[in-house]
Amino acid sequence: MSRFIIALFVLIPVTLLSAEPAAPVDEKAQAAEHIKALSSEDFDARQNALNALKKMSAEVLPLLRETVAATQDAEVRNLGRRAIKAIAMNGGTDPAELAGFGREDALAKRYTDAAKFYGRAARFFKEQAEKAAEESAKTELNAKGAKAAEREKRALALAGSGTDGEGGGNAGGMQVRVQGGAGAGMAVVVRANGVVVGGGGAAGAESGDDW
Repeated sequence: MSRFIIALFVLIPVTLLSAEPAAPVDEKAQAAEHIKALSSEDFDARQNALNALKKMSAEVLPLLRETVAATQDAEVRNLGRRAIKAIAMNGGTDPAELAGFGREDALAKRYTDAAKFYGRAARFFKEQAEKAAEESAKTELNAKGAKAAEREKRALALAGSGTDGEGGGNAGGMQVRVQGGAGAGMAVVVRANGVVVGGGGAAGAESGDDW
C-alpha cells in the first residue's frame, strides 16, 4: 500500500507538468473574423457573428468603430453599431458616447436602455471630473454628469409608466397638466411617475424635451 501511495505522489506531478497550457485567446483576431461574417449572404451567419461580438469585451470597440466608420455596406454598419451598443452597455467608458446612445434610445422610446446608458455616462463623467486637474474642467464634467443623471431619472420614469418600447404602450403613469392661462402664457407639463418628461409653452415652464 505504501509503495502504491508513493507511486501516486511521483506520477501526479509528472502528469501535471506534461499537460500543455491552453493557448491564450486573441479576442481581437476573433472579432476581426466575426466582423467579416457580418457581410455574409447567409442570415444565420450574420446573426451568429453579431451575437458573438455582443459578448466580447470593450477591447474590441476600437475595431468595431473603425469598421462602422469605414464600411459602405449598410447592413455591416447597422450590425456593427448594434454590437458597439451592446458592448458599451456593460463595458463602455466613454461618457459622451454613452450619453449619445442614451439619447438615441430615448428618441426611439427605448427608455429602459436609455436609462442604463445615461446612468453609466453619469458615472464616468463623475470619474473624469474627479481626475481633472483644472477647476473649469471639473465644473464642466460635473455639469454633464448631473445632466446625464437627470436624464437617467426621466428615462426610468417613462419606462415605469408603461411607455417603454417601440410604438409606446399604455400611459398608466402619465399625467398631463396645463399651467397658466390661455394664449402665450399657457404651458403644458407632461409627467411620468411624478417626474417631468415633456411639455412646452411659456418660457420658464417645466420641460423634458431635451434628451
